[in-house]
Amino acid sequence: MGVVTAPSIKEKVPPRIVACSPKSLHHRQGESVELFCNASGSPEPALIWNKDGKPLQASSRIQIDGYKVIIRNVQRSDAGVYMGTFTNSVGSVSQLINLVVEGAAYILIPPENMTAIEGQRIKFQCGAMAYPNNITYNWFKDSENIKFLPDYGKRVNAFKDGSLVITSVVKNDMGWYTCHPTNGIGEDPKASAYLNVTYLPKMLKMLHRIYWALGHQQSLVCNVDANPPIIKTQWTKNGRTLQFNSDRLQLLANGTVVVSRVQNSDAGSYSCQASSSLGRGPSSLLVQVIVRDPPYFTIRPKPIYQSVAGNSITIPCDAEGTPKPEITWRKVDGEIDWESRASQNKGNLTIYLLEKADHGDYECVATNQITSIVIGTKLLIEKTTPHAPYNVTVTTSLFTAKVQWMPAYNGGLEQNYVIWFRNTDALESNWQTIRVPPGDKTSFIVYSLEADTLYEFMVLSRNIMGNGLYSDRVLARTLGTSSNVTLVFVGYHSDLPTSLPTKPNGATYIPPVVRPIGPRPKAPLNVTIKVHRGAVNVTWFAPQNSNVSIFYYVVEYCNDSVWHRVDEVVLTPKSWYMMRDLKPGTYKFRVFSFSLLSYSQPQESEQVVVPEGIAVSTTATSIPDTKSPDNDNDGTDDSDNSLSALPVPAIGGIVGGLAFLLIAVILAIIAVIISKRKQKKKAKKYGNVKYFEPDQVDSSRKKNRKVKLRQNGIMGTKMEEETL
Repeated sequence: MGVVTAPSIKEKVPPRIVACSPKSLHHRQGESVELFCNASGSPEPALIWNKDGKPLQASSRIQIDGYKVIIRNVQRSDAGVYMGTFTNSVGSVSQLINLVVEGAAYILIPPENMTAIEGQRIKFQCGAMAYPNNITYNWFKDSENIKFLPDYGKRVNAFKDGSLVITSVVKNDMGWYTCHPTNGIGEDPKASAYLNVTYLPKMLKMLHRIYWALGHQQSLVCNVDANPPIIKTQWTKNGRTLQFNSDRLQLLANGTVVVSRVQNSDAGSYSCQASSSLGRGPSSLLVQVIVRDPPYFTIRPKPIYQSVAGNSITIPCDAEGTPKPEITWRKVDGEIDWESRASQNKGNLTIYLLEKADHGDYECVATNQITSIVIGTKLLIEKTTPHAPYNVTVTTSLFTAKVQWMPAYNGGLEQNYVIWFRNTDALESNWQTIRVPPGDKTSFIVYSLEADTLYEFMVLSRNIMGNGLYSDRVLARTLGTSSNVTLVFVGYHSDLPTSLPTKPNGATYIPPVVRPIGPRPKAPLNVTIKVHRGAVNVTWFAPQNSNVSIFYYVVEYCNDSVWHRVDEVVLTPKSWYMMRDLKPGTYKFRVFSFSLLSYSQPQESEQVVVPEGIAVSTTATSIPDTKSPDNDNDGTDDSDNSLSALPVPAIGGIVGGLAFLLIAVILAIIAVIISKRKQKKKAKKYGNVKYFEPDQVDSSRKKNRKVKLRQNGIMGTKMEEETL
């Protein structure tokens, strides 16, 4: 009897770790990290990953791929204890992996702003953490390392714990203090705080003696430094408190005394004392005020001088006073060319070889110890190009811009203007120009602009001498969704334009629409193409119940993968367009509906073949006031297009009649030619002999000539040559 062997049963084995990442991993912040762990066992164990005792969650940076965990751009928050646990029906086993993320220091306790009274002790705190934790703290004052400050190691000291201590602060300690902790890894963080140092008002240097001009307005400043600011200033004159109970005396908030119409009695010794919320500061030293007569002009320049370019001019000026005043000249808006073309002899200003740039306002200044006095004059340089307009302003609407300016000197000649403008929102921004009609106009309205578009404007002046200078450039945006005008696009848009804009002469125009603004109108319906003899007719239906007013349609065609737009628009209510001179080929057409601010999605037609012999114009106009053969819109014919608008049978009848008439004319000509040939043969056969009495020859010849003329209907001269 044989031995029976029992079927083998696979042995169950608990999980056992066979490979794993090191128990401690160190990686720098921003690097990629891979953790792995593998185990054997029967049945095959399942792996679960945990971090710090909680299930590990996958994210955009963390990928869990079976026995691997991949962390990209590792951050501080990724640091911790990772545990991989393998489990089967027999048992389980776990492996711990400690991930340490090394990175730059980060500040936990930043310094805070502080205010201290001069003489106090202050301490800034700065606390940071990092791994590794070998942190060094560096302090800076207004971007300068404090180690280079004169008082470092004396009043100013930094400590290893990150603190900064200043004993007995002074005014110069005021400023920004910045803490820079570092551990040598990555970019160092920083945090700043401001130290405000307060102190009693301090008197600064003041003049011991000053001069006031009799009859002029003069002032006396209390030169003080204070933090917090002064709240009160007290003045004394000759040891007595100065009372501000006169309309000639005024005390300003900053402590300055203003004296109007100075009198001799205002002379004396003045002193001031300032107070702040901290208290009262010391009094200033005495200031001696001396009152004297001011200088005066003995020779005054005329208000206006006129000359031409290339000439020279001398403008006189002189003054007297005690002490004798010094005369100087200055140009209000510009510089005087002292190096090559200008000189001063005593008080007289001379400019040689005058140029356009010399035009302007000049001032003669007389100065002595008492005060300065000024008198002005204007120099006009004539027969030059005009000067640049100024104070240019632009006021916009949806489609227009009103440009206004102030005229500058015209060079002594009549000037006119040119407006320069361009669309700065466009990829290719080319300047456009408009001439302003002649006259004294200093404003002009530019029409047909794009809505909600930024434009740049300049004004150029010119006269018979040529172009002047451009004004400063001004930017202005036409109204729209980006402007301050609110357009509410809900339901029926009654706030949108309902009619074409007009110019001052009443003519309407169609503003350009390059990009849609606001709601789009509905697209046209049922775009249909029909090829007639000599024309291609594009027809469509207007969309129903459009919540945006439609003003016109635009037709485009394509036969080379590029869409081409026809030159003209189709104004509503017309809904068809006819073209000639298209090359033979396969075409598609599409039509857009346009409001004044936007346009619809295109409505395309089916493909259509234009055969040989069709003459279809891509620049043909839409046919106004005609009845389309494909719709029932009523209208009257335009004489230029009435033939192309006739029905096909009518056109065929007209062509047939013309052909019949042409054939009849040809047959008549042939009959005349045959008749002439017969007459020539007969004359040749009988010798062309005629028998007449002598007195009948002339009359018979004339009669015969007239009969033949009537029979053949041919010009008499020609017939006479053939019968004689």
